[in-house]
Amino acid sequence: LAIGDDSGLIGDQLTNQTLVRLEGTTRSGTTVSLDLDGDGFDDGTTVADATGAFSFSDVLLAAGTNALSVEAVDGDQRVEASLQIVVDIDGPQAELVTPMAGSVVNMEPGYVDIRWTDAGLASLDVDSFGTGDISITSATVESATPLDDGVVRYQYSSTPDALPEGTITVTVNAGEVLDTAGNANEADELTFSVDRSSPV
Repeated sequence: LAIGDDSGLIGDQLTNQTLVRLEGTTRSGTTVSLDLDGDGFDDGTTVADATGAFSFSDVLLAAGTNALSVEAVDGDQRVEASLQIVVDIDGPQAELVTPMAGSVVNMEPGYVDIRWTDAGLASLDVDSFGTGDISITSATVESATPLDDGVVRYQYSSTPDALPEGTITVTVNAGEVLDTAGNANEADELTFSVDRSSPV
């Protein structure tokens, strides 16, 4: 997988690109054929240059695991090589777990817990978590601490000293949380309510 199309960690064969360039090396002048679907080496042919380098451009991959093979033919000699490339186009998603989304609370713990999940084959990039992931009504997010099972605890300070009564919106800011394929989360709004009024 060409470096320019390897959106995750370089060399991990994980990408969010579906149209990619494949590169390799073999003996110079060797004819190289490509197989994308397991039905024979009929999905492209090229010839290695004087340094032995060869490539296939605009290779269309499907979401999920793609098993690719090449065959190099030089006279009577035939050599095959295989590679698996995983395509993940799904970004992380956020779920409010503390307080629960849609719940009503009469006190605040000073933090919200967000569970981040990724529907694709990539895993969450824990290094991407930070205070810019979310915004909270009348509060400032001061820290982001990863817990277990994809949960991140966001400590906040409220202005003046407590969150106002009524609906509190936790805004999930787009493009802040990544997975290891390089996909980013989309914007979202999660809410809970604060009610400190006693019955009369």
